Amino acid sequence: MNEIEIKDLIFSYGVLCGKRNSQKQRLKFLRVLKKQFDLLKFQVQIQKKSISFMKMDSKNIYNMYIGDIKNAKIIITSYFDTPIKSLWPSKQLAFETGVSKANVYINMLLSLLFIGSSVGIIYFLLLPQLNNYGFVSLWGFLTICIGLISFFVIRQIRGGIINRYNMVRNTSSIVSMIQLASKLIEAERKDIAFAFIDDGTGSELGLKMLNEYIGKNNSTRVYLDSVSNDKNVQCFTNKDLKEVFDKENIHPLLTTKKRYGDILISSGIVIDNNIEIKNANTSKDKILEVSYIDNIVIKLNELIKVL
Repeated sequence: MNEIEIKDLIFSYGVLCGKRNSQKQRLKFLRVLKKQFDLLKFQVQIQKKSISFMKMDSKNIYNMYIGDIKNAKIIITSYFDTPIKSLWPSKQLAFETGVSKANVYINMLLSLLFIGSSVGIIYFLLLPQLNNYGFVSLWGFLTICIGLISFFVIRQIRGGIINRYNMVRNTSSIVSMIQLASKLIEAERKDIAFAFIDDGTGSELGLKMLNEYIGKNNSTRVYLDSVSNDKNVQCFTNKDLKEVFDKENIHPLLTTKKRYGDILISSGIVIDNNIEIKNANTSKDKILEVSYIDNIVIKLNELIKVL
């Protein structure tokens, strides 16, 4: 793909499908992604699993697998869902999930404040007017409107405010995987598969589904996270990959991160075997450098040739 086409991908997946948190947003993304790989003539599979929470609520988790994932020699994986907004300053590290306790408490507090405000408006302002004018009146109409708006807003913010801009985390990895797939020759296609997994910013249920689906096969697993965070591509692995990455950019893969795969790739400055993702989960995560995507795809192409 040339640079203009990469920019088209960035627009499609970073702007039009830039929010991938609610079920509606995630399904919209998956429909667009399926069309993309249908055009590239890849085999596409979707795995779905419903998760119940305390028998009161449920959530559908969707993984999309490209190629013959059960027999592939190399599986390149990344998460496609996007995070909630970080309302309290906190570091987001590559290959780390979940929300900080401070942000959990702030989101809970906002929800409670909104519920309290809505109840207060209805009880102290609208109910007295309903007693005077009846339900079939302007005040009855306002009560219905405020009730419906409150219900809608509470549903939207109960799990946190959805972050609007998610270019680095993790649209950059999605675009890189699509571009790499478009460059594969026919002989490489049968050996390489792609997994776009859900809930990567939460409880990692999509990763667990993938691991269960493929079982203990002999594939080499490559996991991408926020690959356009910086121009310096970093690799975490216990394999000898000096043919692809500079020695100073290869770091040991710790046991705590082996669930992600055999080779973990991100970009940035490594401190204590961690990489901080700049501007993640905030409104500042709205720039994706085309040159960084080009660089990571070159590295991935070199990688698959040596594995």
